[in-house]
Amino acid sequence: VSPETKMGESVNFGYGGIGVVVHKDCVIGNGVSISQNVTLGGTPGSISYDEDGKKFTVPIVKDNCYIACGSKILGALKLEKFTIVGANSVVLSSTDPFSIYAGNPAKKKKSITKINCKKYRSFFRALADLSDDKYVQIFPD
Repeated sequence: VSPETKMGESVNFGYGGIGVVVHKDCVIGNGVSISQNVTLGGTPGSISYDEDGKKFTVPIVKDNCYIACGSKILGALKLEKFTIVGANSVVLSSTDPFSIYAGNPAKKKKSITKINCKKYRSFFRALADLSDDKYVQIFPD
């Protein structure tokens, strides 16, 4: 991981980041967990624009995402907040917030809501200290 990579607070790399490759221009939000052998990189010709109109060519990982081992997050895309990416998945397009993606190419498998959010609590390590009531309030109905 390049020292130029913009990272938020409480970013966690599983197994000390062994085998992790992160493009220097990637942006990683707060509370993100990245497992071993994950790649965050660009693809040729992939260009998008953020909310401010600034061009980007590599992934932007929003707050409290979990990226499981062996996954590849490739291109000018956004992993929206509270996205879980399953092991060995290949994400080639932006995700919806509060969602679970898996496969090659990765597809949305499930949404995370107030009803099922406690089942996924262990993926969001940065929120471990929240009471159950405060944790549940983060998620949509």
